[in-house]
Amino acid sequence: MKKICIALPALGCGGTERTAALLGNYFAQKGYSVTFLLLFSGDVFYEIDSKAKIVSPEFNREKMNRFAYLFLLIFFIPKAIKQINPDRLFILGYISLFLFSLILQKKKYKIIISNRASPLRSLFKGYQTIRNLLYKTADGMIAQTYFAKGIYEQRIGHKRITVIPNFLREIHRQEVPKEKIVVTVGRMVPEKGHEYLLKAFAKADTADWKLAIVGGGYLEQEMKTLADELGISEKVIFAGFSKDVDLWLSKSGIFVLSSLTEGYPNALIEAMSLSLPCISVDCVAGPSEIITNNENGILVPVRDENALAEIIAILIANEDLRNKLAENASKINDTNRFEVLAKRYEEFIFE
Repeated sequence: MKKICIALPALGCGGTERTAALLGNYFAQKGYSVTFLLLFSGDVFYEIDSKAKIVSPEFNREKMNRFAYLFLLIFFIPKAIKQINPDRLFILGYISLFLFSLILQKKKYKIIISNRASPLRSLFKGYQTIRNLLYKTADGMIAQTYFAKGIYEQRIGHKRITVIPNFLREIHRQEVPKEKIVVTVGRMVPEKGHEYLLKAFAKADTADWKLAIVGGGYLEQEMKTLADELGISEKVIFAGFSKDVDLWLSKSGIFVLSSLTEGYPNALIEAMSLSLPCISVDCVAGPSEIITNNENGILVPVRDENALAEIIAILIANEDLRNKLAENASKINDTNRFEVLAKRYEEFIFE
C-alpha cells in the first residue's frame, strides 16, 4: 500500500485546508495510506475519511511564545515523518519550515510542494533567497496558475513544475428563490479587500439589494463599524463563518470577489459553478485565468472602489447581462471538476 503524508499548518476553515481534506479523502478512498501532519492542534472543520490519520504536536502552543513553538516544530517534523514513513510527502503550507526541518534527513520519500499564496507575496530579501534555495530541494512543485509557474521558474529555477487549478468541491445547489443579494465569501482579513467592497456598495445605485459577507475573522467588528459609518449597516448582512455557503450562493443574485491578492480563488469558481454572475478584481493570481472579461464574468482593477461600484450598479440594473454571465460561468463545472483534477494530482505526486 502506497503511503502519502499531507503536511499543512492545520485543518480549520480555509481554501488550503479544504484542498488538503478533499485530496486526502480521495487518496484514502483509492486505497492509499493517508496521514495528515499538522503543525497546530485545533478543530477539524472539514470531514475527514475515517481511514485517514491525523498527527499533530502534543506540546501546547498556548503555553509558549511563538519562537519557542517554532523551535520545537523543527525537531517535531522530522521525527513525525520518520514514524509515518511515507512514500510521498505533499506540503501545502509552512513549506520553508518543513523543508528546513528535513534538509539533513536522509529520506527515501519524494517531496512535492504547492504554495497556495500569491506568487508575488512580499517577503524580505534574505528570507526570499533562503526560501527559493529550500524550494529547489523538493522533487516537484504544483502551481495553481500559469502566472505562478512563470514566477517560480524565474525566481527558483525549479525544473519540475506543473499547473493544476483548484478543483470544485462537491457543491449542493439549493432549490430556493433568488433574492436581491450581492454576496461575497471570504475570511475577514485585509487581503480579502472587504473595505473596498463596502465602500463600492455604498457608492453604487443598489436600490433594494443587500450585501452579504459570508466569513468571519478579526476584522469583522472593524467592517461593521465601517458599514455603519457609510450609512449602509441596514443593507449589509454579516453572516460569519458558515457551513451553509452553498445556500448563500444559491439564493444570491450576484457574486463579488474583492481580494487584493489570491493564490487561486476557490470562492469565485464555486460561485461560477452555481451559475452566478460574477465580478472579480483582477488581482494576482487566478481571476484573469478564470474569467474572460464580459463573457463569463467581469474583471475590475484592484482597490478601485469606483469601478467596482459602477459594475455592481450595471449588473443590478441589467438582468439580461446577469443571465448571460451566469450561463457562461457555469461551464467551469467541466474544466474544474474534482475527479479530473484529483487524478492529475495523483499522477504528478506519484509519477
